[in-house]
Amino acid sequence: RFFPLFSLLFGIGFGLMWTSARRRTSTPRIVLVRRLLALGVLGVAHQVLQPGEALLPYAAVGLLVLLPATFLPRQMRTVILVAGVVLTAVAALTGGGLVLVPGIFLIGFWLSDHVRTIDAAADRLSSGAAAAVSLGALLVGAGVVALQQVLPAIDPVVGSFALISAGCSVVVITCALRTPVGPALAAVFTPLGRLALTNYVTATLLLVLTGVGFAVNNLGADQRWPIAMVACLVILVLQAVASRLWSVTVGQGPLEAAWRWATWAGAKPAARPTDTGSSPGSVTATTGTFPVVQ
Repeated sequence: RFFPLFSLLFGIGFGLMWTSARRRTSTPRIVLVRRLLALGVLGVAHQVLQPGEALLPYAAVGLLVLLPATFLPRQMRTVILVAGVVLTAVAALTGGGLVLVPGIFLIGFWLSDHVRTIDAAADRLSSGAAAAVSLGALLVGAGVVALQQVLPAIDPVVGSFALISAGCSVVVITCALRTPVGPALAAVFTPLGRLALTNYVTATLLLVLTGVGFAVNNLGADQRWPIAMVACLVILVLQAVASRLWSVTVGQGPLEAAWRWATWAGAKPAARPTDTGSSPGSVTATTGTFPVVQ
């Protein structure tokens, strides 16, 4: 369920970076190419420890799908949304997985122009009703996944419900953030998000260096998941504490800072401000909402 969300955030982040790069430099596409190539290099190294990780394919799909999307003028961005929805639907009905990435990237890229509108709509949303509907959909999705065990023929439906469940999870979390427990949730998850790239890679390092990853892979299916979930929970707690301390004392995560340097080093300043449809302040504020892609 988290894979589609991570893909959506990556697409949104790319769109925000495109807006920022157009404002800050006269060579915005070169900046984005550098950013994706740097991610690809990190992904190659990460693949050695975690085959099947997301960074390398994200970099490749970004170069093949997102970069060409920047050539469409703003008034034609609807084409990007339509293409993204069609590609995502086809991918979901054919089993999901990595084939979901291109379509979700495009949807996220389109959404990057509408983050403020979505945020305002969420403020007007009836949190109780939205959360109830979303929880109901999550339960239906869980039932469908359970039914898959006895009816393998419904695999395409399961792929679709994976996307629905991911969307419902977002609604539930968004509603929770607008309740009295919201500040406490934000205090935990905002630092984790700001160090998302560092946390993603260090989780792999922790699993490899402690031998937990190897041990889990050699267990039977009935033992694998409980132990894996406990290991993930321990790592998540450790990273939540470390991310909080790092954010307060240092600021940007180490891999995030390196990625930022690789993106902007040597970029030529813009000759004049470019009209991107968003004020500089709105881009800066919005980027803070999606720190995973800064």
